[in-house]
Amino acid sequence: MKRLALFALMLALPAAVFGSTQRYIVVTHHPYREAVRSLPREDFDPAERAEMRVREFSVINGFAADLTDEQASRLVQSGEVDNIEPVLERHVLADSVTSGQQTTPYGVSMVNAPAVWPVTKGAAINGTGPIHVAVIDTGIDYNSSELHAAYKGGHNFITGSDDPLDDFGHGSHVSGIIAAADDNQGVVGVAPAVDIYALKVLDQCGSGSNENVIHAIDWIIQKKTDIGGNWVANLSLGSSDSSLVEQTAFQRGSDAGIIFFAASGNSYVRHRPSRRSPNAGPDSRLSRQESACSRHSSMSARSTASPTPRARSRHIECMATTIPTRNLPVPPRLLSQERSWTAALEIAATSRATLSEKLR
Repeated sequence: MKRLALFALMLALPAAVFGSTQRYIVVTHHPYREAVRSLPREDFDPAERAEMRVREFSVINGFAADLTDEQASRLVQSGEVDNIEPVLERHVLADSVTSGQQTTPYGVSMVNAPAVWPVTKGAAINGTGPIHVAVIDTGIDYNSSELHAAYKGGHNFITGSDDPLDDFGHGSHVSGIIAAADDNQGVVGVAPAVDIYALKVLDQCGSGSNENVIHAIDWIIQKKTDIGGNWVANLSLGSSDSSLVEQTAFQRGSDAGIIFFAASGNSYVRHRPSRRSPNAGPDSRLSRQESACSRHSSMSARSTASPTPRARSRHIECMATTIPTRNLPVPPRLLSQERSWTAALEIAATSRATLSEKLR
């Protein structure tokens, strides 16, 4: 109730402060298809829903939509709405491990993965099914010889297609740390025998939204229902803004048996598209990418203070500006990404005792 009162106060501020539209996540008391019957009819007939780009959620009761101040105010007054949050941007988070020319990178050795490889390299040994790792990031370069065998599918939440080809490079880097092929060349990942599913929620600038992160959790829950197996999700992303809606979605995913691993203590570096990216094209294409980054990016690079929802929508260039970040909102089972590189190996082992015996 307090959140709705605060939101109502925000709507009363002058239109000059807030523009005419904003993307919101609306949390309802009931699942969307039931809740929509109680929402203002003038706003939620089929034509209006299409114009507002309504996208329903499964992992939480609610939906995302483009709303005017008047529409948002009517939702608050409908009695069906529990909470309204502006859609928040999520970014790639840089880490300290970079792939090199050695067969076993330092980071892989640091987490003692080679000591476990005589038992398993990511394949389940306790009869519970395969290990599936969902990398929620910028996509994957599935054409790479290091990742081709591990890649089993995914989804692109930026374009709405099932082609999560990486146009930034970060998701491929993360996937390589997890599962680069053990093929006597290049580098090897921590658990090269796991299956990788790439869920692209971040664009060519390394930015996206919590809306798509929530949809990615929905996707994993449904996929787990469809094919079974053990599921781990990795997120090397975040921002300076937290979200109660997102926290609820993570908890629901955790309750469904998914183990989440998230970056902790990193920072966001705003980049122009890299010429070293696997998908970088000629200079003219780079110019188009840079222009797209400038148009699309919506996090203020001049301040790390928490701005108003409308102030967050200022368009800025995709420049190299570091923005300190807080951790993603996480349930108790959501662990530090420092351990994410060994998650699949831990699940694959039947127990600590069994693992110890096999390593003797």
